[in-house]
Amino acid sequence: MQNKTGRAKSKFNCLHYQKTKIQQAKEFIGNRWVEVGSGCLMVIGLILSFFYVWMGGILVGLAVGLCFYDGIRAYFVKLSDYYVAQGLFKTLMIIGMALYLLFIAPLFLISIVVGYGAAALCHWGIDKE
Repeated sequence: MQNKTGRAKSKFNCLHYQKTKIQQAKEFIGNRWVEVGSGCLMVIGLILSFFYVWMGGILVGLAVGLCFYDGIRAYFVKLSDYYVAQGLFKTLMIIGMALYLLFIAPLFLISIVVGYGAAALCHWGIDKE
């Protein structure tokens, strides 16, 4: 009987250990859903880029927009002070560069904006609660 009880305890401990690991994985993914989701989009987009350049670019752009939401937001906050500090010419140069990037890679940049908007909506919904 002791052997059977000992086995049952070790099997129970093993199952409990596996459940604990599964719970830890769920918590990890739940706390970092943006990073995990944007990482998956990035990998899929890079793979698709070899076969379908536009589709891959869209997915990579979405991943960048979602992942770098805070950095992009901070950049736009600083950009409002840029005109005052640097003047009109440098501000027009930055706008020209942004337009050039829009012409050269339109779907990539549009998907970054869409990803940024999705992240902004998610942050807005979380901030409301």
